[in-house]
Amino acid sequence: MELFTLIIAAWGALLSTWLALKDRGRVRVTLESYFLPPDPPGTGWQVLPEFIGTYLVIVGTNHGRRPITIGDAGVRLTDGTDFTEVFLPPKTSFPCKLEEGDTIRLDVQVKNALKDAAFAWLKDTTGKIYKAKRGPLRKIVEEHLWKRAQFAHGRSLEDLRGP
Repeated sequence: MELFTLIIAAWGALLSTWLALKDRGRVRVTLESYFLPPDPPGTGWQVLPEFIGTYLVIVGTNHGRRPITIGDAGVRLTDGTDFTEVFLPPKTSFPCKLEEGDTIRLDVQVKNALKDAAFAWLKDTTGKIYKAKRGPLRKIVEEHLWKRAQFAHGRSLEDLRGP
């Protein structure tokens, strides 16, 4: 009888641990980028000079079953400081609640300060930091620096876009 009780207790402990891990919120952070030209095609807009350039998009998606409240976002530099100049989507502010399956997209203008970027991150209101993989961030920053160097040498935007 004691063996049966021990087996039932072990099964209950494993099941409750598995359910607790499955039931928590999880944020997956991915990165995208885009280039905002001086005159976006088909819009008729003129972009202010300070907004022209490469943008890093931090995308956070709640893949868990519990809601998570995002309180801050940014890019950590290799010296340990944080670059937190993010552009929030319209009608969005921190803290921002992500229900199951919800996504938030935050734009960060890539500046020369980001050449020493370690990783992009989102932080929830409990202080937990969710990090993006470093590889895409490094590639985006290197492309930005290359484009800046090409502009400095007089190449046009059309030359940079290629075929």
